[in-house]
Amino acid sequence: IQPMQLNKRAIHLGARVFFLVFLVKVVIALLRWRRSCKKPKGHPGTAKLRAHLADFHRIKPGEFEQRFIATPALAQRKFDFVIVGAGSAGCVLARRLSENPDFSVLLIEAGGEAQNSPALSQPQQFVAGWRSEVDWCYRSTPQPQLHGRQIDLERGKTLGGSSAINYLMWVRGGREDFDRWATECGCGDEWSFENVKQNFCNLETVTRANLGGSAEGDQQCELRGTDGPIIPHIVHPNLPEAEAFISAHEQLNIPRNFDYNGPTQFGVGYTQLSSHCGRRSDAFTAFIEPVLASRPNLTVVSEAFVRRLRMEKTSNPDRPFRAVAVELEISTGDVIAVYGDREIILSAGAINTPQILMLSGIGDRRHLESHSIPTLLDIPAVGNHLQDHPVIVISALVPESKIEEVKAKRADSSGLSTVAFVKSPVQDSRDEIRGSTSACDLEWILLSRLPPALVTKFALFEFERKIPGLRTNPWLSPVFRFLSDLVEGSIPKPDTQKLFERFIAIGAAYNGPLSRGSVRLASNDPHEQPLIDVALLREPSDLEACVWAVKKIREVLRSSAFTHYAAELPGPMAGISKSKSIQDFYNANDDQLREFIKQNAGTTWHYSCTARMGAPDAPPTETVCDPNLRVRQVENLRIADCSIMPFVVSGNTNAAAMMIGDKCADLILKEFRNAKK
Repeated sequence: IQPMQLNKRAIHLGARVFFLVFLVKVVIALLRWRRSCKKPKGHPGTAKLRAHLADFHRIKPGEFEQRFIATPALAQRKFDFVIVGAGSAGCVLARRLSENPDFSVLLIEAGGEAQNSPALSQPQQFVAGWRSEVDWCYRSTPQPQLHGRQIDLERGKTLGGSSAINYLMWVRGGREDFDRWATECGCGDEWSFENVKQNFCNLETVTRANLGGSAEGDQQCELRGTDGPIIPHIVHPNLPEAEAFISAHEQLNIPRNFDYNGPTQFGVGYTQLSSHCGRRSDAFTAFIEPVLASRPNLTVVSEAFVRRLRMEKTSNPDRPFRAVAVELEISTGDVIAVYGDREIILSAGAINTPQILMLSGIGDRRHLESHSIPTLLDIPAVGNHLQDHPVIVISALVPESKIEEVKAKRADSSGLSTVAFVKSPVQDSRDEIRGSTSACDLEWILLSRLPPALVTKFALFEFERKIPGLRTNPWLSPVFRFLSDLVEGSIPKPDTQKLFERFIAIGAAYNGPLSRGSVRLASNDPHEQPLIDVALLREPSDLEACVWAVKKIREVLRSSAFTHYAAELPGPMAGISKSKSIQDFYNANDDQLREFIKQNAGTTWHYSCTARMGAPDAPPTETVCDPNLRVRQVENLRIADCSIMPFVVSGNTNAAAMMIGDKCADLILKEFRNAKK
């Protein structure tokens, strides 16, 4: 038969048979490999460990509670304030507003309630919520600066929001950040550090014991709160590798800092985590749960998906539209509207808040028209100016002779032991040009004890990257479960256990990016995930700051105080070495480091700035809301989450998000008091 005469159907059938045979061979090979990975017969603890691992990467359906699920009856009620998003800012705001018994407050969450699940409540399992039922499971658009890689973008979809699945690190950011918001960004004195300091203090309770019991802690506590729901504290002091990490920085003239949330951020010290009595302190359990029973004026609903806002025209030429209701899709499939007589506040985060605005007709006219959405207000800044902190992880292995020394003190550690805040020459140059002082732009964290079960999570992430829909597609989910069991089967192997006991890593985050991305609609369907361009390392100077950070970390690893904790690499470093020799990393030139960063950089999930606040007379291409957090040209609509940041703070964003919620409550209550007078 001539090639041109071959039947296409026969070709397709032959290809399918070949693929099926190949797949069977792969499965047989995997089964043989799995059998070789099992522990010797009679080894104690295998069944218990496997049961623990099975729970680690999934939340059981029975662990979702039913207390707050929205019903159609909700549409028959009216509220003074409707808050969209029960995350870090939304929970703080709802607690503050509901202190007034005359205010009726509705707090809406798209996700369910799983706060009592061990997978979420235990700090040691801080990655358990990632890519799970309590995560929006977003993914970035391909990033040209990272060789076209797409980055997983975690966002909490549960009561507590991202505070329920984050790293638990309690970092305010640099005081210089807020002073620059006030002056350079036109936000006014209300947003200077001196004026947001009290909002931070309202959130927390800090004592000398929280800061490790040092005498220096007394001086630091003067700038900290004494009666707030969050009790940030050091959970694992005096780990031998952590003390060596601090000493290494002191050798490089980076001082020990007993409280990076105190007078200065610069220095190295132990991390402060938002957990209490061995449990995660997420925003819902800390701020809402303790007061819910005593406040009949506070209503919480879960599993209520916001489709859009409903708007009405007004006779006010400065604010021609008024937000009157939130359109919800509840778990029964019904679409209902709930009305906010006084105000509607969006606290849905820097991805979902601009998405809701655009679906409601507020955004860039050309973009909205491309998706057949009628434009009510042409505000191009909606969804623009997205910022995030890129991160690079550098791993090493502790010598086998050191395993027992570090193992004994690691038992109760979450792994995030020590953190350094440093300023790069890149930031110094920018300060010179600007004529102002900025905060530390680099933050690196020592991860010195990670649970072996983490390999399950990260291995499955890799599988999902290669096969989209592996977990969610009903035809592929059996394969996903098989791969889960396969990966878990390798954990009990003694060599794997030993590898994790030796593992340390330093995660370096760049907290001063100039790069700006965007959030855009993929369609006018509210359920379709938006297009998220995080623009990591788009600005060349951001990449150069990361190169400087990696070189500085190299100095830390080579210092006499720490070198005996970094014996070799766990594997080859992409772009640098094909061997496990740590000397290859030490000898790498700047071009090799740039390539390593491009191949390995990820995100810290600190999305911000997509609905920026600024001066009232700022152009609509630059800002979405004014310093009172009111959306331009709209009555009764505010935003309170990280999307309002003019630029991202120099640190983890959870504490700053809560501060924004507390500040928004101040602004609303101040206006209410003035109107009453």
